[in-house]
Amino acid sequence: MFKRLALLTLITVIALGLLAVTIVAADGPVDCSATTALADTGVCGPVDGEPSSVPAVGPTDTAYGLDLRNSLFISHTLNNFPGQTVIGSNADQLFAVDFDETATTLYAVSFATGELGTLDLATGVFSAIAAVSGVPAGDNVSGMTIAADGTAYISGLGAAGMTLYTIDLTSAVATPIGSDPNRGLMIDIAINCEGDMYGHDISDDSIYTIDTATGLATLVGPTGVNSNFAQGMDFDSSDGTLYAWTYQGGGTNQYGTINLATGALTPLSTDNPLGEFEGAVQTTCGEPQAPSLVLTKTVGLDPNVCATTDEISIPAGMGGTEVTYCYYMQNTGNVTLTFHTVTDTELGVLLGPDFLASVGPGAAAWFTTSTVLASPLPTFTWVNTATWVVRDDTGGSIIASDYDMATVTRNMPTGVALSDFGAEMSTSLAPLWLAALLALIVGFGLALRRKVTN
Repeated sequence: MFKRLALLTLITVIALGLLAVTIVAADGPVDCSATTALADTGVCGPVDGEPSSVPAVGPTDTAYGLDLRNSLFISHTLNNFPGQTVIGSNADQLFAVDFDETATTLYAVSFATGELGTLDLATGVFSAIAAVSGVPAGDNVSGMTIAADGTAYISGLGAAGMTLYTIDLTSAVATPIGSDPNRGLMIDIAINCEGDMYGHDISDDSIYTIDTATGLATLVGPTGVNSNFAQGMDFDSSDGTLYAWTYQGGGTNQYGTINLATGALTPLSTDNPLGEFEGAVQTTCGEPQAPSLVLTKTVGLDPNVCATTDEISIPAGMGGTEVTYCYYMQNTGNVTLTFHTVTDTELGVLLGPDFLASVGPGAAAWFTTSTVLASPLPTFTWVNTATWVVRDDTGGSIIASDYDMATVTRNMPTGVALSDFGAEMSTSLAPLWLAALLALIVGFGLALRRKVTN
């Protein structure tokens, strides 16, 4: 009997000594649902900054163009076509023009000579680069547009209908993409910052989208204007508005914006001044979107502040120790971060999923949560990893994420042996040791009694 009780007591002590570190969430998951942004509530940190976007200055941006009827090179602000400035004379028949992706060089293709060249913005003089090659003889280059990534496109009209090409701006070599035989009068093309291409077909006076991979066109809708001869069309890349310089004949024209959903033209100016205009807007798409973030996770003992270290040591002892983790996210990209989820390998989901908060480029957001660490072991190391994920919509694609770790260590005091640790914890473990001692005495007494009886 004594042997059994002693063995049971020994197993109990060993099992207690091997207990793993346990964690109890003192505050539970962070609840920031009361606001639509991370507010300074004592749990959630402030948002420093506002959502950022490309400035919408479109109506006062500048367009350059050609009055083909009067042989003039002109400029005007987008909201003041009648107030145009005559820069110089130009008698070249330039029906296809557009700025490069930096909005510094104005390219054009001459209808008369078939050459690719550039226009001097100060004088209007056309300087040829090279004759366009790759377009069948007899086909006419009707439109030109240059995408945000620098890819240049031209449209050609001929026996195959409308053929879409890419063109090398250095060599003037055109490479066919594909043709649409039903769109033989696609008189101009324009592409926006998202890579969506549109075309104006004067056979049915309608706007089309054009697949840049195949050249096939899909109807958007009629412009509502009976247009003839050369036309102009280009996007204001600062706000995505499509402008059109339409010509009806005899000097009559309408300048305005195109509804991308219906194709309808909204006139901003009619016959003021008279002329046949081709134009290009001098704006850029800005830098490509690059969402990114940096997560910094820290740990400390003060629940009221974010600590400055990601590793701490806590006092030795049997009782639990409350530690406070801080999760600090810095928006290091150029895109506003909106839908946030924060998880911790040990604490679970702390924010979200897809918590709504607008954190603009350069801004930051943070929150804290406190936790009690408890273990009967004299030493332990607790490491947990947090991940901050941002999506483009609720349940959408991940656009940015980062992770960071924090470490809590409890060490034996210097010069204290493992055998001494039991004395340090005597108060906490007194009931256990007392029970064990009592079991030993009872077991010894029972064994002795049995021996005497025998």
